[in-house]
Amino acid sequence: MTHQVLFICTGNICRSPMAEALLRAALPEGGGWRVVSAGVSTLGGVRASAYAQDVLAERGVSLLEHRSREVTRELVADSAVIVAMTRQHADILGALFPDCRDRIHLMRSFDLDAPPQSDVADPFGGTLHDYRNCLALLLKSMPGLVDFLRGVFWQT
Repeated sequence: MTHQVLFICTGNICRSPMAEALLRAALPEGGGWRVVSAGVSTLGGVRASAYAQDVLAERGVSLLEHRSREVTRELVADSAVIVAMTRQHADILGALFPDCRDRIHLMRSFDLDAPPQSDVADPFGGTLHDYRNCLALLLKSMPGLVDFLRGVFWQT
């Protein structure tokens, strides 16, 4: 059985594609996972921001193939886990798709050192340093997310 993880941000050109690529790299090959991302307010088909591409390239991860897409009912319905970058994203998803509320988690909730209900700030329009800070927050949350997925789904 394949389980889908959906990352959500605003434009699907910075945070969610970075998280998507990082989780894809962190999960075992052939583990039955599909990892995707989308935005709550985006134009489809836009490349990941240049700085997002740069900071992931520094880690050997490519975003060259990424193209933005709007969140859809189908993406949400197909996702076992939905990871929002901010409380606002989670609230928008819950309002648009009330049946998915129990599957929505905040990215920073997987970082045990983060204050409760913490957001991953949008680096869009910022400096390379802002993107590196965003990447650092995503990386701090990734082990907890992988552990969560392992605990919930790898036992099935």
